[in-house]
Amino acid sequence: MDNCNKHPDHVQGYSGTLQELAQAIGNMRYDQTEKVIYYVKELD
Repeated sequence: MDNCNKHPDHVQGYSGTLQELAQAIGNMRYDQTEKVIYYVKELD
């Protein structure tokens, strides 16, 4: 499997930039940000 397919350079379904996504996550309530971090860690 091509590594680029497994690890794309964008978020499917999100039309903003990665910087905008990071800012949106950073602006979330702390408890919601914790959930995002948890889900990302679960991917490994």
